[in-house]
Amino acid sequence: MQPSSASPEGGLGGAVFLLPVFLLVLQSSSWLAAVGVVVLGCIVLLVVQHLGLVEAHLTAAQGKSQATAKGPGSSAQKDILELCTSTGARLVAVQAQWGTLPGKAVDAFVGEAKELPAQALSGRAQLDPALTARRLAARGCVAVIRRSDLRAMGVSSWLSVVRAAAAIEVQSLLVVGVDEGLGVLALKPGEVAELPTAVLRLSEGEALLAALAAGQVHLRAVGAAEEALARAEELSVAQRHADAASTLAEALASAEGATAVTMRTRRATALRLDGRAEEALEEARQAVSLDPESADGWVAVVQALRSLGQSEEGLKAAKQAVELYEVHDARLDELVSELSRSPQEVGAEHKEQGNEHFKAHRFPEAKAAYTAALEALPHGKEHDELRAACLGNRAGCAQQLHDWDAVISDATQALALRAGNTKVLLRRALAYEAVERYAAALNDAREVLRQDPRNPQANGLQHRAGIALRDLGLPDPRRGTDTERIVEEQPADRELSPPDSA
Repeated sequence: MQPSSASPEGGLGGAVFLLPVFLLVLQSSSWLAAVGVVVLGCIVLLVVQHLGLVEAHLTAAQGKSQATAKGPGSSAQKDILELCTSTGARLVAVQAQWGTLPGKAVDAFVGEAKELPAQALSGRAQLDPALTARRLAARGCVAVIRRSDLRAMGVSSWLSVVRAAAAIEVQSLLVVGVDEGLGVLALKPGEVAELPTAVLRLSEGEALLAALAAGQVHLRAVGAAEEALARAEELSVAQRHADAASTLAEALASAEGATAVTMRTRRATALRLDGRAEEALEEARQAVSLDPESADGWVAVVQALRSLGQSEEGLKAAKQAVELYEVHDARLDELVSELSRSPQEVGAEHKEQGNEHFKAHRFPEAKAAYTAALEALPHGKEHDELRAACLGNRAGCAQQLHDWDAVISDATQALALRAGNTKVLLRRALAYEAVERYAAALNDAREVLRQDPRNPQANGLQHRAGIALRDLGLPDPRRGTDTERIVEEQPADRELSPPDSA
């Protein structure tokens, strides 16, 4: 037997164990007792070595098992396939670890999709005319099959599934609802399957199956335009509207048709929310010039005109959309209703709705109401006070939702309109602390304490931020000045602050 990698440690341990045994033998007055002690020691030594070998074999087996699970040429990062359906949905699939794929793996899943019942894979399916028809319909298509149906049939071999689907001559296979307990779709060593296969999450897969039940669905690869739209949506949710507008501007160079209309209307919205209403109006007008019947385009036009304070022009544009191009949309009806009233009245109404939601702890609804108020208020000195209150309150909603970047963005805009608001300053200070921008948090806390020296939250925050800066070896933002006296810290009152009534 070849020596185990664990044997040197086992031998050393045995020698250490036998050393006191031999010393005991030398000191023993009974020859028979000494022999017994030696024999006992040898038995223990053999047991220790055996356990060491067992541990070594277990370790080796575990390593081999892990290597097998990974598979040849596999990596922890699986190949992600992004698809779009002809119904407008996006799908994210994970490529299974088998099959012959084209150079661009996603191409194997581009084409018409068809639901393939699990029963259709059974050899008995040819005796059922309905299942035979489903098998024939799936030929040459991307077959979509439910894992739950396979489980109900008692199927446990992925190889049998793939071979049965390949026998039907499907183009590729999408498996819906593979849970974590099954791990990745992997074959046993030595098994070979040629059919391209990928896995869909249950929610997306069921949505696809529902669309297939309703009619014909084609799959295609996600293009640059879709990627740009998705990225812009993420940026807009994070209130990074300028970045969203830039992302869409770059992608517009290669966009055309309906995609170009969508991108221009989305960019118009991003520009308007970034405070660039004139650019937003130009972008929205280009969208309706491409498609005069686009409801999204006309909504963007009217919204941009409202942001510019041009209510009469907004009403004319809405009337043109309805009467000339027969565009009927509930959003346009609501805009017409609001444009018929003063912006201050509409904004105040939405703000009051936001306050009611806020007090009832319905923060997403409150945030939406404050956003509606802001959209109703054109940029101008006469609306600054109400806009500042809505921005500060929306920052309060974001604080309760732990959306710290949104807190910082809204609070900063509110303070630009109404400087020195201690409630908004404190919200921004706590958000800065949450994202570990301690110098900025310390500055805001000090400003709050300058106006309200005994504010417990600001005092506690000043203390924590100062310690964090020292621990990180960073300078105090007000270096060279005396550190102000810190009032004995009280438990910070982090209860819900009421919204501004202004």
